[in-house]
Amino acid sequence: MGASVDNLLGGKALATAREVMQSLATAPVTAQELDQARSQAIALANKQLATPDGMANAWLDVDTYGLPSVAEQLRALNAASTADVQRVAARLFQDGAFASVVVGNSDVVKTQIERYGKVEVMGEIEPATKPNPGSNKQSKPVIKSGPSLSAQPQTKNPAKPE
Repeated sequence: MGASVDNLLGGKALATAREVMQSLATAPVTAQELDQARSQAIALANKQLATPDGMANAWLDVDTYGLPSVAEQLRALNAASTADVQRVAARLFQDGAFASVVVGNSDVVKTQIERYGKVEVMGEIEPATKPNPGSNKQSKPVIKSGPSLSAQPQTKNPAKPE
């Protein structure tokens, strides 16, 4: 499941996603909902398989992940029942043990999502610094990608050594 929302709506979007997953685990989908989802999934699969790249990606997925053939996957999708969806949803979502990834301004989003569990901030970008007057360097944010790695501010022309 994925969504793109404003930073200020991150907490609400996360709460709504969790409610949807819980409802899938506790309340069965209707035959009409399943038919609509099935039709959309089949249409998307057919659109992707209609291109050479899409067909190659499907074959690669079959080989890489040991999946059944594309034709068999489409047959299984057509055969899925509301009881199948309910059973799988209950197994996956019943205990609420899943991870959520939120990308955005950590100062804004963190306070909104802390009530849903442990929050771990990764890859945080520090605010940009103001350039020194008379310097030809352009300051950019320092990106931390781990406890011991950081990028230094770049010059205007990174290909030209100083």
